[in-house]
Amino acid sequence: AVPGMESAWPLTTASGEKALRVALAHLQAVQEPASLVSQALFLRAVVHYALQEHDVAVRLLRDLVRRTQPDKGEDPDEHMRSLAFLTLARIHFQFDQLRYSVFYYDRVSSSSPLWLDAKLENAWAHLRMGEQNEALSQLVTFADPFFSEHKPQERKLIQTLAFFENCRSARALQVLEALKTEVVRTSEDLQRVLDAPDLAGAMGLRGAPGSRQPLSADLRRTVLGDGRLQKMAQDQR
Repeated sequence: AVPGMESAWPLTTASGEKALRVALAHLQAVQEPASLVSQALFLRAVVHYALQEHDVAVRLLRDLVRRTQPDKGEDPDEHMRSLAFLTLARIHFQFDQLRYSVFYYDRVSSSSPLWLDAKLENAWAHLRMGEQNEALSQLVTFADPFFSEHKPQERKLIQTLAFFENCRSARALQVLEALKTEVVRTSEDLQRVLDAPDLAGAMGLRGAPGSRQPLSADLRRTVLGDGRLQKMAQDQR
């Protein structure tokens, strides 16, 4: 599945396909305002992707890119434009069209909340093309302390593979050891959260005197992406 589009994974039942066709009919009926037309266009692309009509999905996403151009687009929406670029990059990545994928990853705006994910995924694309130095260059941004908590373990995995393939075994082993340490710490912290009588406090959702927040901000966001854990934490607040 394309990363980030798991919820759009093809529905194989006849009833599921029928529901998606009905959704398409409703989305095509959206005519105004301009911002909703852009959102509907994106959702149409996602639905066609779910129906495994990938060429149509790509065409609609390119239409969205044109529609959201800053100067002459009908809806100069930077976020929707970045979302279209990122989704195009992911679709090309899925089909191993890595040059196209890199082309679109590079066009995600640095002011977009999607930018950091685009940088990481771009690094994977370069790594798969055997361009280890380019992969590492995508990670330079994360040296800034402001971005340091964004998926640090995935970054270390990319670094390990890039250094190893670049015949820098000693550096690869050094990063791998740091990764192993982080994985063990994260595992222990997650277990501590799951064992805590006060799940909300343990996850940093509710402060408590003398308590510490064992999870990084990035990891808390990931954990809270699990609806079951989120509900459990909210029930305890």
